[in-house]
Amino acid sequence: MHLTSIRGAVAAIVSLPLVLSFAACDSDPAAGPNQTSFLVRYEAEGTCTTISAVGYTINGGGTAGSGVTLPWSFETTIDTAGSTGPTAVALALNCLAGVNTTHTLTARVFVDGELRDEQSSSSMSTFSVNVGTVL
Repeated sequence: MHLTSIRGAVAAIVSLPLVLSFAACDSDPAAGPNQTSFLVRYEAEGTCTTISAVGYTINGGGTAGSGVTLPWSFETTIDTAGSTGPTAVALALNCLAGVNTTHTLTARVFVDGELRDEQSSSSMSTFSVNVGTVL
């Protein structure tokens, strides 16, 4: 593994808490004023063979891990009762791409079955894809 790939992977892992803690100004106008429970689904697909880091919002905070294989999905319920402001959810993935091979990665976040954000990227070197929304 090249030193630049290692540095990229470390930078992506270090940045995951920042991605997962982004703030927003307004809550979702489509959500009812009394809605406090949201079904959140994260999805990732593509040709990336090594996901070196993954981070996503769960109820009460964030989590991170590695070793997921594509396609990947995770579903969780987020409870916003007692929240003092808008609640943001996010997914961040880091792909360790191979030399001389272009890899693709697409990430999505759904809330109550509605697609809220989708981002795609491709590269011949390490790269990240991040999606997020406000409940």
